[in-house]
Amino acid sequence: MPNLQRANYVRMGGWCFPNHFEPQGSACEGWKLHIVAREDDAQQVLDCVCDNVLEPDRVFHKFWKNTAPITDENDTNGGKWFVVYPNSIMHAFRLCAEISATIRAIGFAPAPAPIPNEMQITPWVCTRYGSYIAHGVQDGQGGWRADNRTEIHPPHINNPWRKYIQYAWGNPGEFRLDASMLGSFPSYTMQDVPRAFH
Repeated sequence: MPNLQRANYVRMGGWCFPNHFEPQGSACEGWKLHIVAREDDAQQVLDCVCDNVLEPDRVFHKFWKNTAPITDENDTNGGKWFVVYPNSIMHAFRLCAEISATIRAIGFAPAPAPIPNEMQITPWVCTRYGSYIAHGVQDGQGGWRADNRTEIHPPHINNPWRKYIQYAWGNPGEFRLDASMLGSFPSYTMQDVPRAFH
């Protein structure tokens, strides 16, 4: 299986993290974005997304050392090989649009299947609400609960992606979202979504 490489990244275990910039903002939990790709496209998808979207804006992310999560059904990562950590839900919306538009512009086909237990937002991006730095998430009552990787989001977290998907898809099967469309997307405020989104 091919190894995945980027200059100026440091490996911790099997994950590779950027070592040449300080990420903008910080969050301990939120809507993680998981990029999906075919094995043959993985290195090029990684390079084009990092070069054009993530590194210019100093977005925290990581990728697996090789393509095993894409091809090996028994891999412990469960299909996750490239993870992006937005600072807020609006940041997640924008990154999802920019990442998808970048991959689509290069002409890569979608992966044959989405990541299990995740919500597929575009042909190239899946998401799940979970912890960024630990194994627990806030429970909505001032405490903590386990980060359950078999659920798309905890019960106390609303799902804001359904309206986003309405903007992303036109006719059945026609993906039409790009970053420029977000100007007409209704902004979320503190009154619209739980505090945990911000």
